[in-house]
Amino acid sequence: MDGSLIECLGEADVRLTVRDRTHSVRAIVSFNLISGVDVILGHDILRGYRILFDRGQLVLGACAEARREVEVVKGENFEVVFDGASWTARWQWKEEPRLRNRTSQYEVPGKLRGKFNEEVEKWVERGWLKPRAPNYGGLLPLMAVEHKRKGKVRPVLDFRELNEFVSCSGADADVCGDKLRSWRQFPENSALLDLKDAYMQIRVAGECSSAMRVQFRAEHFELTRVGFGLNCAPQIMKAVLSYVLSRDKDVSSATDHYYDDIIINLDKVCADRVKKLLVEYGLETKPMEKIDGTKRLMDVSGGGGWENHAT
Repeated sequence: MDGSLIECLGEADVRLTVRDRTHSVRAIVSFNLISGVDVILGHDILRGYRILFDRGQLVLGACAEARREVEVVKGENFEVVFDGASWTARWQWKEEPRLRNRTSQYEVPGKLRGKFNEEVEKWVERGWLKPRAPNYGGLLPLMAVEHKRKGKVRPVLDFRELNEFVSCSGADADVCGDKLRSWRQFPENSALLDLKDAYMQIRVAGECSSAMRVQFRAEHFELTRVGFGLNCAPQIMKAVLSYVLSRDKDVSSATDHYYDDIIINLDKVCADRVKKLLVEYGLETKPMEKIDGTKRLMDVSGGGGWENHAT
């Protein structure tokens, strides 16, 4: 801003209210910014307002977008609400969850423990795990999954017991093999676009998150995001992404997706237009991966997806 170094203390999810409009946003926290400045608003907030100057003072005017304040995507047993900044899901319980498990964490190999703990700490810093008072309810056990090719260790929750209480239909679930066969019809001039931390971009309503209790280092937390392993998570993600891509007919006709993985026909639409649409609906992506002569679809028997090969 003024040429001096600004030290970042971390990130936090906050709810920001401006002129009676509330946004859930990821904020970067700093001890100080520049003299006289407490908050800097980014374009993700400002794009929803008209920027006015009144007697030399900047004023946020009436809403600049015609989009409805709330958009709802409904599935057979769930609904997901977009408030203009983020998505929040809720689903139906077969009955009130009463978990019996008291194991907080499965054994993590010593060589993975450091990376595993760092990742769980990031969940806490980002607000994915929200501190809560201890109680006598059951827990979702934490476990570590190693991605050797990427050199990463990721925390995963065991949802098996909780899933017994979740009412969710998989009737319209995509079959990986069928989807890969349809993707082979896309031209060579195509690209892949993945959502970043896909399921964690979708918040969970309080009446559902209260049942997702986690214990880490003797502290108790509540999972505030749709976790990988929850049996309705794939259908929620599919419904959200299908809805968002359908908002632009050109994007819709040039794309297909397998849950959080998107393929784009670049002969029909540019990747930036797809990314812009996703950002408008609060979804963050990884860098685009171009498909060309150095990539091919893997055999379905090999797990699907794309892999490099020599040309």
